[in-house]
Amino acid sequence: MPLLPDDHRVLYQAFLDQATQDATLTPWLAKLPEQLANGLDHQRHGDLSAWEKAVAKLPTLPAERHVDLTSDTLTVDVALTDSQQRQCFNLLRKLAPWRKGPFRLGGIDIDTEWRSDWKWQRVAPHLAPLVPQGTGCGRRQRLPRVAHGR
Repeated sequence: MPLLPDDHRVLYQAFLDQATQDATLTPWLAKLPEQLANGLDHQRHGDLSAWEKAVAKLPTLPAERHVDLTSDTLTVDVALTDSQQRQCFNLLRKLAPWRKGPFRLGGIDIDTEWRSDWKWQRVAPHLAPLVPQGTGCGRRQRLPRVAHGR
């Protein structure tokens, strides 16, 4: 496993904190340092420095938050003041283009180029008859949705 650079530790810690509430994240966490190193490579992304500056200016989110990975929109429910919400909105816009989503952070809807929820809504009805009952699935949260046509 690659050594985790200091600037990635905060992000990794956020995922570790979430894993205490969702044990299904544990296997992925073993792969995360390498994925962070590859995904946050300055040579690969010319805009990365600007994105990192925008992220560094984001306000610290309150400790009390709920992350929902089970709906069409990846949602982080967190109470933001009006000032924090405006600040987040303006800084999140600097991270555009957002590739895949949709996302919702503290009441801010983040528009994305690729709407995974729309694709899922088109494909799911065709998959439901194909799902064998009682078998494993790499995307456990999707299996019940496929079985019920959602």
